Amino acid sequence: MKKILAYISLIILIGTFVYWVTPKIQHKGIKKIKNEYFTDPVELKLEKICSIDSTEINKPVQSYFNSKDELYVLEYFSQKVKIFDQKGKLIRKYENICDSSNISSFTLFNDTLFVSCLEDKSFRTINEKGEVLRKVLLNDELPLNISFINENNILGLFRTNLVKGKELYINLDLKLVDKNFSKKKLISSFFSSMYQMNFDPEITMFPFAISRFKDLLYLGVSSPEKYSIFVYDIGMKLQFVVENSADSIYFTQDEFKLKLKRAKEFKLPLSKSLELKDNIENMFCDELGNIWVRRGIDNNKYSFDTSIFDIFRYNGKYLKSILLKNTSRIGDISIHGDKVVVLNPEISKVDVYKINLQEIVK
Repeated sequence: MKKILAYISLIILIGTFVYWVTPKIQHKGIKKIKNEYFTDPVELKLEKICSIDSTEINKPVQSYFNSKDELYVLEYFSQKVKIFDQKGKLIRKYENICDSSNISSFTLFNDTLFVSCLEDKSFRTINEKGEVLRKVLLNDELPLNISFINENNILGLFRTNLVKGKELYINLDLKLVDKNFSKKKLISSFFSSMYQMNFDPEITMFPFAISRFKDLLYLGVSSPEKYSIFVYDIGMKLQFVVENSADSIYFTQDEFKLKLKRAKEFKLPLSKSLELKDNIENMFCDELGNIWVRRGIDNNKYSFDTSIFDIFRYNGKYLKSILLKNTSRIGDISIHGDKVVVLNPEISKVDVYKINLQEIVK
């Protein structure tokens, strides 16, 4: 009986999650672009520029390049941001910029470093000397993923904790804020018990991407049967929706065991809530405005350390799918101009590769 009640509760939870994370259509007759067929993914051959190993980095989780091609890397559960040159040599690092608080995330905008401080719930602006130029207190919120649209508009994922008895509840808000972090618009929200929530350490809860090529915002909504991309202008007015068919993919027992191991190692909640995978793991835009969506894959076919990206034009038209090997499922992958950065927090390694973006997306 307990198992039946738990199962029913789980179904209700998942239904609630899908309801809240699905952006609501703002106008009738909104344009829809449908992509029903994907090509077989072709392996992308990469030319390695440099590698940074565990002697220099510990569990890298986030990276950015500045205009000088210096690579900024954040370590997991750390107080440090490390900066490397084009050969992978450590040239400087910023420590204790959060007053001994760990850094939850960071971003670079116009070569200025912005960090989210975990324990004191603040967001700080840091100059190249590592000096704090500005500090914004955020009450009980923790910024998990921040992206600047422009100097006064920020799209971010914020987390709030609520302890009730011995149970920990969390609230996740995806919202548009100004530079003082005053809310301009709530986009999606999710609230649940930490120990019951449907959360996968390899999948971004609210995947989004920002294109400065066309000043568009892309929000991903995923299910086992398809995935959609909702496309907005900077004012968060819905422009069109991209609907993509996708094959259903099942979890394997070996895969779930690996996910459980990773969830424990990186202190993340995990529940095997579905037998089927969602289809969006992460997404970003390249400098040409193309949308890259890392989707769930059949690990029996592609192995645990392979990523597949579906690439779309800025207008939602499907272009092609590519395959990248030796990419940890929990690690971040990003493209900066003519470079691909692959982070592997499990073995504490960063690989930087050279690519011909024009050739890939032609």
